[in-house]
Amino acid sequence: MLKKILLLTAALLFVTAGTAAAQDAYPPAGNGATVTITRAEPGQPITIRVQVFAPGTTVDFTLFSAPVHLGSAVADANGVATLTFTVPENTAPGTHTIEATGIGADGRPLTVRQTITVVADGAGTGS
Repeated sequence: MLKKILLLTAALLFVTAGTAAAQDAYPPAGNGATVTITRAEPGQPITIRVQVFAPGTTVDFTLFSAPVHLGSAVADANGVATLTFTVPENTAPGTHTIEATGIGADGRPLTVRQTITVVADGAGTGS
């Protein structure tokens, strides 16, 4: 009887640990946002690619500090949404965050963030 209880307890711990690990992995590692450049001047184009959204969902992209809607893209069959935008001319130099908001692969609302640095005209490196 004691062996059965120990085996049942071990099995329960194994299942619980697996479930917790799966919950911690959302959004999946490595499936966030990437940009073509992280340091840009106002007026410079940037492409952002985000993967973790439900296929067919509309993803809205917003630049913060002062919110500026950059545009929207529809996630493809692999859940990837891509948008090319131009850094608004009136964007102040400094660190800014791009937020991509839509419905995640699990059906829940999801926001993914990527930072960029905006530099004064002529100071951009395009890197």
